[in-house]
Amino acid sequence: MLLKNAFPRSFYVRPWIGRFCLLGCITVLGTSFNASAKAETWTDVTGKFTIDAKFIGVEGKSIVLLKDNGAKISVPIAKLSRESRDQARNAYEQMRNELKQPAQSSSEPESAVAPTVNRALDFEPPTPPPVDPMPAFPDNLSVRETINFAKHQFLAGHPEVLWHALPEEMRATFDDDRFRGEVSPFVDQRSALQDQIEPVVFKAIKVLVTKKEFVLGSPLFGKAPAEAMPQIEQAYDPAVGVLYELVDFALSFDMAGERNLSQTINYHGPRIGGHLKRLFELAPPGAIDGFLDSLTIEQIDDDHAIVRVPQTENDQPASDFNFEFTSREAKLVRVSNRWVTEEQFQQWTELKSKLESGELKQSMEQMKAENAESMQGITMMTSMFTVMAGTVLDSLLAAESQQEFDQAITKSAAMLNFGAGNAGDAAAPEMEFGFSGEDSIQFEISESMASSSAPAGAKKVPSGPAPEGWSLDLAGLEIPSTTASGVAAGMPTTINDSRIRDGILHLTHRDGNQDVHSWIIFLFLDEEEKPDGKTFDVNAKSGFSSPHVHFRYSTADDGLETEIFMSEYAMRLEFGQSADGKLPGKIYLCLPDANKSLLRGTFTATIE
Repeated sequence: MLLKNAFPRSFYVRPWIGRFCLLGCITVLGTSFNASAKAETWTDVTGKFTIDAKFIGVEGKSIVLLKDNGAKISVPIAKLSRESRDQARNAYEQMRNELKQPAQSSSEPESAVAPTVNRALDFEPPTPPPVDPMPAFPDNLSVRETINFAKHQFLAGHPEVLWHALPEEMRATFDDDRFRGEVSPFVDQRSALQDQIEPVVFKAIKVLVTKKEFVLGSPLFGKAPAEAMPQIEQAYDPAVGVLYELVDFALSFDMAGERNLSQTINYHGPRIGGHLKRLFELAPPGAIDGFLDSLTIEQIDDDHAIVRVPQTENDQPASDFNFEFTSREAKLVRVSNRWVTEEQFQQWTELKSKLESGELKQSMEQMKAENAESMQGITMMTSMFTVMAGTVLDSLLAAESQQEFDQAITKSAAMLNFGAGNAGDAAAPEMEFGFSGEDSIQFEISESMASSSAPAGAKKVPSGPAPEGWSLDLAGLEIPSTTASGVAAGMPTTINDSRIRDGILHLTHRDGNQDVHSWIIFLFLDEEEKPDGKTFDVNAKSGFSSPHVHFRYSTADDGLETEIFMSEYAMRLEFGQSADGKLPGKIYLCLPDANKSLLRGTFTATIE
């Protein structure tokens, strides 16, 4: 199942900036050394041929030399004399050492500014290891030199080097108050969603921090080879640290805030990088160098180049790392003495033109208006999933032993419908996300999940005879005063367990420890709003804003099936007044599933 354009475009601004910068991560690359290099005499292995030229770099198994007339030539290392090979080795080491040192730049990096968000956490997140300051990004580097400088600084704990690899005027566009001002009202549409998501995200990180021992001992790592566990344990803390810092970066950046993007990146970059550096230290020796060295560079002219990723016979990159690229070659252009991709340059030129003409502001206002129509439904969906996730995380945090933690994972997987079949074998479905060609976010969900829930808005077509009392028109029907019962997935059912928490009502027919049938009804109440005394009337024509119903039932093979109803069903739900932690209620619910499930009668829900 493919859910495309499911989120408003306000979600795309920061990912687009990130992609713009990340595009430069892999593809901002070179072939010449700095102007301070002196001309030297190079001799071939026979001693018969010599040339006076400057050493400017290495490409694959050849050195690149610059003649006095400006011509660049490539000479295979194998054809050099021993003295010239030593000469090349020394020149290469000198080049690497100079790239590690501060160099002249068109501008010094802006200062780092910490966020002003007052976030009260009840756990201690991983502390970022300190890293040395990053030198200014040098100008006038070749493609290969750019790669080497970025690599050294990235591995030294400075992922922000990818931002500073961009030309100053590109960075200035995103830091421009006009750009931030015109985009921020549109981006602010996400604020309500962020307020819902943020507590759940940090609660998930709290689980990883405070329940580390249980996480490592859980079925999540059950399939990991025993010999791999020591390295996994070493990588655990820095990996959690990277996650926390990335989340903190994403949730604390405000387009309309006092910090511009450069100041934000300069603050969070070294914090993320401190943890990344520890992870890089665990990588196989030479793995990263091996991948970068495998890149080939075709220098078209002084201002244009093409970088290619070598492919093996099975069409995989010739590297220990299985990176995936949307393109196996990148066309580069030199802009203000920096190398960027042609795509980056074109996007930036278009953005700057729209900013100057006022077209950007018009586009933002139009997109904001378009998003307004869908924001209500998206907010409700977000609320539904964050509440469910919060319940799952609370159960994990409450675990006091490995057994309780594992049981919470299994129960939570079944509750969230992650996987099919026996709850004990529940496994998370595969999810992937990325950018479509239209710059929208798209999610792809594996069949194991898609088959167990109906797509939003999909019309149900009942089949077979309806049980007595089933109707999608409840006008004039009375709710019986007996315990809620009826027919669920073709089988008789009676509610014997009722609970309500955070605006979510659970009505369950339980047999021992097994949930035979259950209805989970999302009421979508406002914060601090109580259901006491409220009545919910839903008919087949009610829209997406109606309560959502998750109907779960056991299958013949002891599996668990779930169907989700967001509309096109009928329900009358009445609540009384709560007392002593109990909330009485009455329900008449008719679902348009294949068996026309029916539930009607009274219940008393425990308030959790």
